[in-house]
Amino acid sequence: MFDLMRDAGELFGGAELPGAADELVDRISAWERVIAHAYAQQARVIAGFVSQRAAEDRAAGVWSSDAGKYAAEEVALARRVSPTSAGHQIEFAQGLVGHHRATLAAMLDGAISMPAARTVVSECEVLDPVARRVVDAAIALEA
Repeated sequence: MFDLMRDAGELFGGAELPGAADELVDRISAWERVIAHAYAQQARVIAGFVSQRAAEDRAAGVWSSDAGKYAAEEVALARRVSPTSAGHQIEFAQGLVGHHRATLAAMLDGAISMPAARTVVSECEVLDPVARRVVDAAIALEA
């Protein structure tokens, strides 16, 4: 995993900073696309983990209402954040993966940043599923 990060660093110029400002701006943009992709992958994994944890809990005989109850704490430990912060990340991940597939795809391509995707997911929470899909498709066309 960390070799991959080192390789990405070398791909985008390593430790040496070129003299031209335009090259540095290009690097900033490239890293932003990498970061968006990484956040999208993390969201996919988090949503999958929460679903899997709940399924495993139910299979182990945990009451349905308690299945997956401590998933936020596990995500918090993995991410080194508070359970509250992890809970917000889980809500975002589930919304992105479950209702905003085109926005997720745009993030994976590096076309939409995580803050932009978070805004889409948050603002569309009040919409019915059909309207969410319409907004998601429209945003993907603009990305």
